[in-house]
Amino acid sequence: MQKYKNLFCIISCFIFFSFISFLTLIVNSNVTAQEINQENLNQITNKPSKLDNNYQIPVGDEPVVIKSGYIVNEDKLYVANYMTGIISVISTENDTKIKDIPVGVGPTYIFPNNNELYVANEFSNNVSVISTKNDTKIKDIPVGDRPTFIATDNGKLYVANSISNTISVISTLNDTKIGEDIPVGDGPSNIFVQEFRNAIYVTNRDSDGISVIDGVSNKVVGRVSFDLSPSLSGYIECGNNIARLEKSFYLDSGITCKAIPNKGFEFLSWEQNIGSNATQLVNVSKPATALESILDIFNLKPDELEATLKVSTFGSYIASFKELPPPLPAEYWATLFGFVLTTGLGVWLIPSFVRWTRTRADTKKSNYYYQKIKLLYDDGNLDENDIKDLDKLKADIADVYSKGMINERF
Repeated sequence: MQKYKNLFCIISCFIFFSFISFLTLIVNSNVTAQEINQENLNQITNKPSKLDNNYQIPVGDEPVVIKSGYIVNEDKLYVANYMTGIISVISTENDTKIKDIPVGVGPTYIFPNNNELYVANEFSNNVSVISTKNDTKIKDIPVGDRPTFIATDNGKLYVANSISNTISVISTLNDTKIGEDIPVGDGPSNIFVQEFRNAIYVTNRDSDGISVIDGVSNKVVGRVSFDLSPSLSGYIECGNNIARLEKSFYLDSGITCKAIPNKGFEFLSWEQNIGSNATQLVNVSKPATALESILDIFNLKPDELEATLKVSTFGSYIASFKELPPPLPAEYWATLFGFVLTTGLGVWLIPSFVRWTRTRADTKKSNYYYQKIKLLYDDGNLDENDIKDLDKLKADIADVYSKGMINERF
């Protein structure tokens, strides 16, 4: 009996310790699983994600500007990496980098235009052209020193060159530079385009000013205002610009403007406003000569050189005209023309008529004396009576000649 009790105790103890061991194993297993899950969780949590402020899409060194190829590829971004000279292409669908595109040295600005991107490379002094269709560089376009900004206007790109103090113009039709660079102020840094006026405004950081470029002529221009005195007395032509009333134009320095009077007026002077309601004369019309006055009656007077103004400074100018006296009526001109014509014909015809009349009289007298002499010689026998008749005819001819009634020719 005692033997069975001891066996029961041993079995009971074995079961108890086995149960304790089993519980301990379960507990330890749960702890290990928790530790593993926590470790995995920690790894997942520490891994960068879109919700973590530390997460970044890796690109090149010193990315400075980012643009979207918004015309064709709205699902891509283009990043200029200043130090590595590349453009990184990023997919906006999964926020991963697709590829890097080598460009020039120091890409500092990207300008998208249709299917192309234009990249200003600050230290290689050129603009790289990238196709957004296949994300490859097409070409490099040389510009001025240190290009830093790009803007567009009517099929042309304007590139600010911050060291050479110029603006380069590029055609977007064939990606070539147009003409010579345009000189502006010191340190051009930004460009604003006013399309409806074709005006390009350039901020000059180092000279504290704004340059204005005409988008048609690609020249630096200034605003010039014109006025007429009195109103509606004429108009002003400056190239293709015409001012019939007070008007302002953007003109380049050195352009020639002309003041043209309306009917009933003539040009008087050009004046320039110098501020404080004061003006100074620039050109003054000279008094007309007698010949010019006569030519003016028949609208044949030549243009006055003084009516032409060469714009050398920007500002405000006034073209003055004076009213002419009313024209003479047509009846007066008809009477005057008839008198002049009659007088002219008289002066020309009277001497001719007198000469003709005298010649006719001389001829008549000469024929008379010729017939007399002929009768004396026709019988072929001259006698004393004929000699007396010839002496008488000779005396008569001498008398007529002395009185101027017949000339030597006859």
